[in-house]
Order: sequence, then structure tokens, then C-alpha cells
Amino acid sequence: RRPNWNEITGAKVLVTTCMNGANLRKKYGNLCLQHGTFTHCVVDEAGQATEPETLCSVMGLLTRESALVLGGDPQQLRPVVLTSFGGRKDGLGLTLLERLI
Repeated sequence: RRPNWNEITGAKVLVTTCMNGANLRKKYGNLCLQHGTFTHCVVDEAGQATEPETLCSVMGLLTRESALVLGGDPQQLRPVVLTSFGGRKDGLGLTLLERLI
């Protein structure tokens, strides 16, 4: 179930996957940013998501003071890139987690 606005504003830590983070951002993103809701955001599955997938899922949910924690193992599953345009040769085969390590 998706949390309502009161539950979101009562939370300081967000634990999410890329998909759920994107859904939350789509519904409440601007409001979260205005209220500075989350002090910490933990993104699970960041070891198998492309860099843009990870960043787009949390943009608008975090402020400059928020901490971003990436969870996952980039050695288990690679990001799935189905196109040669903007694909692995252009850096989309790397996860944000790999790039930061």
C-alpha cells in the first residue's frame, strides 16, 4: 500500500526501491522537497539499477542535507540495458554504486 501524506511527513527516513521511489516522487516529490521531509534515503537494489534509474528515483525527495545510502551487490546482477543507443559503451552498464566505489 502507498503511504498517505501524513505518514510521509511523519517519517525522516525513506527505505525504498528505485520503482517505489519513483512512484513516491511522482505523487509527492515537490511537496517533499518543500518540507525537507527525509533526512536519510536508503535505496535497495541499487547494485542492479542503472545510474539514471537510481538518481531519478530519489530526485525531488531529498534536500542537500539528506543522506543517500545505496544498498545492493553490483557483482550479483548487472543492470539490464536493451539498447545500443546510450547503452553500455556510453556508461549505462554501470550502476551508481559501482561508479562511487
